[in-house]
Amino acid sequence: MQNAHEWIRTTRGLVCGLLTLVALGAGLSACGAGGASSAKTSSTATSAPLVEATTASNSVATKPCGAWSNADGSTGQAVAVKYGSIRNCALVGDSWILSTVGLTNQPGVIGVDSCHGDAACLNPQTDRSISAWTFYPAPNVGHVAILGMASPGVLLVDNGGHRLNFTISTGTYQQ
Repeated sequence: MQNAHEWIRTTRGLVCGLLTLVALGAGLSACGAGGASSAKTSSTATSAPLVEATTASNSVATKPCGAWSNADGSTGQAVAVKYGSIRNCALVGDSWILSTVGLTNQPGVIGVDSCHGDAACLNPQTDRSISAWTFYPAPNVGHVAILGMASPGVLLVDNGGHRLNFTISTGTYQQ
């Protein structure tokens, strides 16, 4: 019975993750409260879909962040104090990526924790201490939401209503 419940929860998470990516692009919530992956409606982290770019299109697969990214998690709490609560969190390539809602009159950030192929780091259950992250403030006041991939290694993000690209390897935002 436990496996059936896990399968249902995983399948729901995959569907909600896909719907959320589409809905975020349209500025809507896909799964509402209680969904495994939903648009930001509370202070808990949203595990955004892992977005793997292909040469043909932006394909999507889901791999959630661990409990460390939750509002009461070790990283989630520390990030919220400095940068606002975590809005999205995903493993992209071999780097954990998170985005935040920002603090009053301050921009959100994108956080990058590069694993460099380290299996323990890539495991979502391994606690990701805030000291492992590098944070990049967005250029505009407001939230940062991961919408998808613009190209390999380049995220498409929304920053307070502005569509930008974020290059993971350099930590730079571009219009």
